[in-house]
Amino acid sequence: MTKSRRPTAHKEYFYSLPCEGKNQYSSEKEAQDAADYHMLENMNVELEVYQCNICSYWHMTRKDTSQWRKEMPKQ
Repeated sequence: MTKSRRPTAHKEYFYSLPCEGKNQYSSEKEAQDAADYHMLENMNVELEVYQCNICSYWHMTRKDTSQWRKEMPKQ
C-alpha cells in the first residue's frame, strides 16, 4: 500500500526588521527614563539605551555584565 501525499501548507514569509517589536523612544532622555523605571520595578536587571541604526529611534537592552566578553581581546 502506498502512502498518500498530502500537499504541505507553506508558511508565508514576512520580512520584519530586528527592531520591529521593540519599544521606540524619540529621545535618549525618554528611553533612559523608561529604562530607569523598569530597573526600579525589577532590581535584578540592568538596562542601557542605544540609538538604532535602522529606525533611528532609541531602544533599551540588557546591559552585558558577563566577564568572559570583557576579557576577550578586541580584533
